Amino acid sequence: MRSASTIAVPLENRSESVSGARFRDAATLPSIKHHNSVLNASAWSMIGYGASQFLRLGNNMILSYLLVPEAFGTMAIINLVIVGLGMFSTIGAGPCIIQNAKGDEPSFLNTAWTLQLIRGVVIAICAGLLAWPVANFYREPALLLLIPVAALTSIIDAACSTSIFTLQRHLNLKSLAGLEIISQIAGSICMCSIAWFYPSVWALVAGAIAMTLTRTTISHFLLRDYSNRIEWNQEHARQLFRFGKWIFVSTLLAFGAMQIDRMMMGRLFDIPTLGLYSFALAIATMPQMLVEKLCMSIMYPLLSKCQRESPSKLASELQVAREVILVIGMALLISVFATCRIFFETFYHTDYHLAGEICQWLCAAAWFVMLSLTLSRALVALGNTRALASFNLARLTGSFAASLLGLRIAGFPGFIAGLAVGSALGHVAIVASLARHRIVLLRQDARLTAILAGAIMLSALFQNSSQISLPFQLVANGLLCVTFWAWAINEVIQYRSRTPVSMSS
Repeated sequence: MRSASTIAVPLENRSESVSGARFRDAATLPSIKHHNSVLNASAWSMIGYGASQFLRLGNNMILSYLLVPEAFGTMAIINLVIVGLGMFSTIGAGPCIIQNAKGDEPSFLNTAWTLQLIRGVVIAICAGLLAWPVANFYREPALLLLIPVAALTSIIDAACSTSIFTLQRHLNLKSLAGLEIISQIAGSICMCSIAWFYPSVWALVAGAIAMTLTRTTISHFLLRDYSNRIEWNQEHARQLFRFGKWIFVSTLLAFGAMQIDRMMMGRLFDIPTLGLYSFALAIATMPQMLVEKLCMSIMYPLLSKCQRESPSKLASELQVAREVILVIGMALLISVFATCRIFFETFYHTDYHLAGEICQWLCAAAWFVMLSLTLSRALVALGNTRALASFNLARLTGSFAASLLGLRIAGFPGFIAGLAVGSALGHVAIVASLARHRIVLLRQDARLTAILAGAIMLSALFQNSSQISLPFQLVANGLLCVTFWAWAINEVIQYRSRTPVSMSS
């Protein structure tokens, strides 16, 4: 699985008591009045993400010497069940808290938390019921017990405080960065310690539980005078369900779109191959995960506030913020492509060296997903969650058909190429949906995609040419990465100078 003193956010003295629980007045939450505040939030988001990924990589390198690929393949199947059930039952509580005008009201937050608890228990029960058919389908008897135990993470995560969404709503992300780092440390220590004495997939399951338990516990101390309790408000529940209705449908399809590769590989290939693929995927999707984090924690709150107060500025704000986020993601994607093969060959056990080549194949699919992620948050901010369902349906059907065709034509590389085709088809659907809102960013897509394609071909030439010495390959790829990171830094600097959108509460 991936990814003491308490973390506290200083509060002003003003607070109010509502129904026995104390919440801070929305007016005392930090307001976002200029782009420097947005950049500050972005910096903390990237710090949390970067540190968490660094710890995760270190954890995986150690585990590659303690566990065989089959353990990670089995864990991938467990994740498939737990994450799948979570996505099948999503109510969109987090995005709704961030987007809704009542997102700071205690009753609204408590109702969302109550629904979250119910959902967590349901997920755990369903996971226990699915353990036998899943174990039978993948011909892996150990899953009979592994899946129900791993499902405990669903109940623990459901108890997580809504303070996380409140901090995201107001772009106050310093504490969330600390939460992410501490949770990853707890999970990594647990995994490596147990794997040292008992090298099996149980180490990964225990680490996942430890990480989730740490995150949930600390989340209740993020904001002073802020606590959740079980409460039910019919009107607020109706708003949550209304907002989450199409989020639910979209997430059902998103689950298929994101997990179709692992579902198919569990049957088309053996479990050790799935384990190698999972390692490669963890590295290849790092840029995608960074973009997703920036979109959810920075772009989405920014666009939601903009939609509530200055709808006419949403399109221009989206284009500007999207450019910065995509260039940062592109710089990381190029860095991954240029270094992943030598990275796996240098730091991982020989059983995992092939993952470096697989990682490079996955980079193309990751880019199209990044393009879509930076547009999908605009649709949610506009309240058009229904369009997300069309996007995920196109991506799911496209990935399934194209990957099977690719497998038949070119084997494993063709299978992965089909996933990229499916992601591209999904992006076409989301572009069409935004066009109905008169938001068209095709030129931005085409320009950045062309630049990335050229850089990847150049990097591949450096790495695969027998006439280029290894030192020159390393220097050339290093300069390529530095060039893209310099561009990303320049985009951030230019963003600071642009006229801000008011984000005051």
